[in-house]
Amino acid sequence: MEATEAMAQKVQEPTLAAHERTGLNQAQIHFLQILSHIKTDEALTDLKRLVRNYYAQQLQKEADKYWAEGKIGDHLLNEHLRTPYK
Repeated sequence: MEATEAMAQKVQEPTLAAHERTGLNQAQIHFLQILSHIKTDEALTDLKRLVRNYYAQQLQKEADKYWAEGKIGDHLLNEHLRTPYK
């Protein structure tokens, strides 16, 4: 994981000119710059793990929000939600 963090520190912030040349947004350019430093399978695995964990955290936050609002909850566990077959 340390190699991935060191790579992230080396990556420069994308410039507006880079955006204008490529049509990519700053996040996409930044991510491509990070990917250019991936040299080993281990580094790629670390980066994939970081991205997967980020999206898992975002999904958990969203699920917690729906749970708190009562949109999802125990009531759904006892409900039959499948489409009936004819």
